[in-house]
Amino acid sequence: MEGLRQGGDKIKVRSLLPALEDPAPPSAEATKIAAVAAKACAEVAGTGKHVGVPYGTDASQLSLAGIPCIILGPGSIDQAHTVNEYVEIDQLGKAVEIYQKIMLSY
Repeated sequence: MEGLRQGGDKIKVRSLLPALEDPAPPSAEATKIAAVAAKACAEVAGTGKHVGVPYGTDASQLSLAGIPCIILGPGSIDQAHTVNEYVEIDQLGKAVEIYQKIMLSY
């Protein structure tokens, strides 16, 4: 990280170790990205409801920098970061379609 701090781009970096609980990101429900994503989810998967999640993501840090964030992905948190982590193929296919719609609509 020190190399990044001293580099020509003067990137601001900092260590967050030891990792503790991050603050909850502010709600992005009223942002354009949330509206576009909700519409794509409704069209592809019949979902699109805004809900909070009980786990940490980079969204808490990114939102501190003023970047509106949503958390959206296939699978279940119950299988995430486990020995036998997996995502159902049909969920992966829907996620790809949702991401494409978001990119083309945003």
